[in-house]
This record gives sequence, structure tokens and C-alpha cells, in this order.
Amino acid sequence: MLAADREYTAAREQRRQAATAGGTGLVDGLRGGGESVVRGFADGISGVFMAPVKEARTGGIGGFLKGVGKGVVGLAVKPLVGVSDAVVSVIQGASQAAQNLEVHVPVRPRRALPRLSVTGQKVLTDYSVGAAMVQEKMEAGDSYVCHVSLEKEGKDVILTDRYLSIVNPAKGGVVWKHPWRDLAWCEVTKEAREGGRGGGWERDRGIWLHLYRNDNESKGTLLQVEGEEEVWEVYGQLWRHREKMGNGSMMKSVEALQQERVMEEEEGGVEGGRRDVGGGLVDGYRFGEKNDQDLRCRKLRSWDIVARARDRLTKAWKTWPELDDAVWKVINDWTKNHRGPWNYRKCLALVLVNKSTSGVQLQGTDFRDGSEIHVIGSHVFDADSRVLAPEGAVLIFAWSHIPTIVKQAHIAFRMETTAFKGEFTDKTATLEARPGSDVSFVEKTRKPTYVKYVVVVREQR
Repeated sequence: MLAADREYTAAREQRRQAATAGGTGLVDGLRGGGESVVRGFADGISGVFMAPVKEARTGGIGGFLKGVGKGVVGLAVKPLVGVSDAVVSVIQGASQAAQNLEVHVPVRPRRALPRLSVTGQKVLTDYSVGAAMVQEKMEAGDSYVCHVSLEKEGKDVILTDRYLSIVNPAKGGVVWKHPWRDLAWCEVTKEAREGGRGGGWERDRGIWLHLYRNDNESKGTLLQVEGEEEVWEVYGQLWRHREKMGNGSMMKSVEALQQERVMEEEEGGVEGGRRDVGGGLVDGYRFGEKNDQDLRCRKLRSWDIVARARDRLTKAWKTWPELDDAVWKVINDWTKNHRGPWNYRKCLALVLVNKSTSGVQLQGTDFRDGSEIHVIGSHVFDADSRVLAPEGAVLIFAWSHIPTIVKQAHIAFRMETTAFKGEFTDKTATLEARPGSDVSFVEKTRKPTYVKYVVVVREQR
């Protein structure tokens, strides 16, 4: 280390281990000592010429100057190191000859000790050959934390103090590697899309790794994992070490995510991440059909998006599919302009459809969590009296604060109308009908970036 030459230090350590394993007496100690002295002077002299050339290949002029410094230091240090190694070699040889000691060479790699995510303390666990072999291949100065072997994919997900890596020996070793400071957060993803040979739905399951870009927006990569147990095992390790990530507070525990999946299955069918529950169709149309269109959008501020929403809701629709399309365009504007760890804000769109024969008055809104909330009326909504006429619709649009370490991105509000009382959050939604009215959800969609509810008011039968 004094010679500022990592390769020299590693080679010296290998020679020392080989001499310890092979040497059995004074003669071997003297021979090894002589070799150490000669090698020390040879390495010191050669380093004066070789170090500048080697550093210049990667660092240019700066690297050349750095190499000159290394060479000068090595010229002074390496001969002294060689002499000291020679003294140690002779002493060890004499000691072994005197005591007739048998030298034991390890037959397995050194034990890898996992680290606790919070305290960083090492934990004594059962010996794992896989963990020990992973540790042997790590860079100098890095410390093993844990790893998950994905046998079906033939790769390992490795967590160290400094890096998150994906290793696939069949593809030459490390296929993906980033320092923790580049990682924003992770989420379990379950995508569905039309296509495939049978024209049905193909599902890609894995973990999306969000990364920081230079412009502070987030991009990432999909870590594909086969098998539900393996998905949760990898995600669980990432969640336990979320404090290493830039925005790990965005992540939920494995237990919380699994509970949400159970609630989704109980509440309604899951198709492509969308949940259609409650009252079903409205005049033969199923709300949510326009969701997840990837529409182009220019850069907009929050109030610009609200202004465009008011324009769309008052002019652009005459049928329920047109209304659904107009609402999706509002959500698309929002999600395209509020993504990335530094600008991420979740939005909630509540669409109230009046299918009764009398008007529905919005009596009050209690905004409990989030940044802002807006009531966006249509051509059949009277803003002064806040009355929604029959066959009309109104959009309540809200959004969250930017998440922080201590506060996540949540939205919550209560609403009272002449037809119902309801509580709406980005996690749950409940309705309580007033006498004479029948209210139901015809759509509940919850995604990481947006939430959409559609409530229909009808007369009680």
C-alpha cells in the first residue's frame, strides 16, 4: 500500500501466501528472503519506467504525471519492502525448522459475513459456499452485504457496501453494476400487454430499478425474475437496504405489497394492473378503456394542466368514451410532467357521473392529505351552486406533495354530496349512499403514478 500500487500489493500478498504454504525450513526461508530482496529492487527500478506508461494509457498527461509519482515512490519503497519481506521469510523459516510445525492451507474460501442493513454490523451465519465465492470475486476495498442466487436465470444479485450488481457467468460475469448513489428506488412490477402468439396477454414479472440521470429525472432497468418467491426474496433484500438508495422511502415492505395484492383479488379481477369493480357499465361503456395510452405531451406546469383539464371537460366530450378519453389526457399530462425522484407527485382523479333524474349538489370537500385539490366541472355543472345536472359529470383532481424521507406521496379527502358521503385516498375508497340514492364504483384504478375512481349516482330502485 505504501508503494501506491494495488497490483504490486496483490502480487506480494500472493507470493507471501505461497511461501507460507510451501516453505518448511530454514533453507526455504533463506531462498525466499533472497528472492524478496532481488524482486524488491527489480520492481522498484522497473516501476520508474513502466508506471508512467501504464497510467498514461488511461489518464493521458495527468495519468503520466501520476505514474511518475508512483514510480518514484516505488523506487524508494519497494526495495525496503523486499528487505523486510526477506527478514520475515528467514525468521519464519527458522521458526518452522526449530518447531517442526505443519502449515495448514485453507481448503475452502473465507467465510462471508452478511451485514445488518441498519447498524452495518456483521452477522455470524452458517457457512455458505456461494456467499464465500461471491466475496472472493469482489473488488478490493468493497465489503460483502448479501446476495440472492437466481438459479432459473443463472445469475446472482449481489449487494455490497458500494454497489448493486447483477452477475451472469454465462454472459461473461458482471452484466449490470451501479453504485448505490445512482439508484433512486425499486418496485415490483407486473406488466401486461396485448400480443404474443395467441393474441392474449403476456406478463413480465420482475423488479424495476429506478436510476438517476444527470438531469435528475429517473430512468432504470427491469430485473426480470422467474418465480414469485424469487421476486419477493430479491425485493425483500433491496427493501432492507433501502437506506442506501437516494429515494428508498418510496418503497413498501414485502408484507404491505402482498397485503395489497390480496385486497385487489378480493375486491375484483386484476387485468393489466387495472381493477374494474362495483357497478359495471354505464350505458354499455366500461370506464377505464382509455387508460394507459402513451400520448405525447409538452412540458406543462401544474396550473397549466388544470387549465387544460377545464377546457377539455367543458368542450371536448359528448359521450362517455369521450369523457373517459378527456380524463385520461389530464392524467397523462400530469404523469408525463411529474415523474422522476425530484419531481414525482402522484395524482388522483375522481369522476362523478350523475345518472339520476335530479341534480347532485357538492356540499363540501375536506382535503386531508396532499398538495392541492380542484373541482373541474363540465358544461352541465353549475359552478356557483355546485350542482351537477342529470347525465353530467364532474372531475375532482388532486395531487400529492413530493415525497421525502419522512413523508410519502399520499392523497386523501372526504366529500359530501346530496347523494352520498365518500372517503377517497390513493390506497382505499369508500361510499355511503344517502336515502333515495344508489351509488357505486364503476372503476377503481391504482397505479404507482396515478389513481382513478369513477362513481355513478343512480336513483334507488
